[in-house]
Amino acid sequence: MNSVELLGQENQEMKRLLIGYVVICLTAYLSGCAPKEIVRTDLATVHANPEVYKDKRVILKTEIAELINNPIPYDSEEIEVSGVVGKDSPGLDWGFYLEDETGKRVECYETNYRLISYFEADLAVYNARESHEKMTAVGFFKDGFGIELSWIEYQGKTIYTNYISNIRIIPMNWP
Repeated sequence: MNSVELLGQENQEMKRLLIGYVVICLTAYLSGCAPKEIVRTDLATVHANPEVYKDKRVILKTEIAELINNPIPYDSEEIEVSGVVGKDSPGLDWGFYLEDETGKRVECYETNYRLISYFEADLAVYNARESHEKMTAVGFFKDGFGIELSWIEYQGKTIYTNYISNIRIIPMNWP
């Protein structure tokens, strides 16, 4: 067997391995690793028809007052609340408070930001606070702590707060 034939056999084997790898990855993706459909609904609807939401990512929409007055059903659940941005959170993590019309408030924070926050998220929170416009926060609620953010929505834009930018832009803290 000459070197040209040997090279051709190696190329064929590499093609088979590559095709096998692609098939395995595609099968894994389609069989359960695919992202679930996101459904935003209220707690009563989920309790009325739990089988409908079985294979979906459910985000429970609620009001801040309901969350504060009755936190147990929402504990460790992914929720969505809207309100006006209040003052910054005094905790070790980056965060802020969302307030409703009655003055009830819930803390929203991001544990990924230890030293410096992501500029786009920081700027959106600052602008919402200064303009007294509503902002929507989506994340996992933990009774006694608040909402660990997944993303925030402001002026039609979704900002994923779990993103950590490599670019550090000053000013670190807004007034």
